[in-house]
Amino acid sequence: MAANLAAVVMPIRSFSTGKSRLAALGTGNRGGIGRLMADAVLHAGGARRSYVVTADAEVASWASGRGASVIVCHGDSLNADLEEALGVLKASGFGRAVIALGDLPLIRSDDIDNAAGSAGFFLIPDRHHTGTNVLACDLPCSIRLAFGAGSFAAHTAAIANAGAPLVVDENSLARYDVDLPEDLEALAALAARESLSTAERHRLNSILSFAGHPSA
Repeated sequence: MAANLAAVVMPIRSFSTGKSRLAALGTGNRGGIGRLMADAVLHAGGARRSYVVTADAEVASWASGRGASVIVCHGDSLNADLEEALGVLKASGFGRAVIALGDLPLIRSDDIDNAAGSAGFFLIPDRHHTGTNVLACDLPCSIRLAFGAGSFAAHTAAIANAGAPLVVDENSLARYDVDLPEDLEALAALAARESLSTAERHRLNSILSFAGHPSA
């Protein structure tokens, strides 16, 4: 395997119990939204090898059915699990990894291509510029991962301290993630002003339908 090949890595805690701040939607609706968003990430990865990092048997079965490889983790710490996954990728011959969170309904293949082809680090922050939705790095990764509250500032500071190149994409639609009910409202508003493909609009409408919103 060529050392410059990039793999896509997506952590998913659970479809049924994840996204606790959307609990009012019910387990089935949350699960439906979760699968649609994770499907978007796998689709954006295209022909690249995709790995789903999870401790959940249901998620592992779903990922295998979608043609993704599964890295079974402990599920106690997102960053520890991802760092372990990066070690697996490095040992498998990959030279670069694109970590994309599993709740990015409008991520596109260009986002993955740009992240995979960039030199050094590549980040897509969330729309609030507080979280990190996509992080790409060469392997082995030269910083400690810091996904969670304030991760964008933590990652940029760590990259600066490491003296590594950094590209930040602040315009990608992958900056829209879904953690809170207002994130669904933001997606509905986005659909009214952005040019979306038929597939993207269908996926977005399906997500809004699970959330009890009218079609965009």
